[in-house]
Amino acid sequence: MGGDAESDVRGAAGERDVGHAVARTLSESADPSGVYLAVLGAIGESLGWRFGAAWEEMPDGARLRCVDVWTEPDSGTDRFRVLTENMTFSRGEGLPGRVWESGEAEWITDIADEENFPRRDAAVNEGLRSAFCFPVSIRRRVVGVIEFYGGDPAEPDPALLDSMAVLGAQVGQFVGRKRAEDQVRAGEALNRAILAAALDAVVTMDHRGRVLASPRVARQAHDACIV
Repeated sequence: MGGDAESDVRGAAGERDVGHAVARTLSESADPSGVYLAVLGAIGESLGWRFGAAWEEMPDGARLRCVDVWTEPDSGTDRFRVLTENMTFSRGEGLPGRVWESGEAEWITDIADEENFPRRDAAVNEGLRSAFCFPVSIRRRVVGVIEFYGGDPAEPDPALLDSMAVLGAQVGQFVGRKRAEDQVRAGEALNRAILAAALDAVVTMDHRGRVLASPRVARQAHDACIV
């Protein structure tokens, strides 16, 4: 019993550590394109897992694609990484597709026993045996998943899965907020470009009906004279 209690304390401490690490990562990140790799590293290093990958739904919403991969140094998972980076999954297909479809975190005790796991042979051959995966959601809509792999078969850790589900929602909020900010900035830039083009298209005439230069042409002529 003492050993179990000590293990529980270590597990709770590890979950707090990874929560703090992810929160710090999100607070320090300005670019959403790099947040997944930072989050993968924070979780993987804090929990001691060997391989992590982040997946997002493709623009048509029909499949998931891998957007970032993290591995511990000298992980020996080159083939599994290549497969991961080049595969896509439909809903219900493989571990990422199952979590995308269900919206619930999932744990695999031993990958060797999995049937619905297209990368099974590569994982087992490179020493990856256990895994867990959790959804990334924006306003309760699952838009991606994050998965991790360990080197030995491992029994499910419900508390860890609950913690990861919370982190998935936090990551989704960050990505959603940054995307919204980017869209606003893009819209402002587009409006400025439209306004500039509209001003350049204005052609004026003098009292004799002669066509005068547009504002941009006039500016260019003025600048040329100065030079």
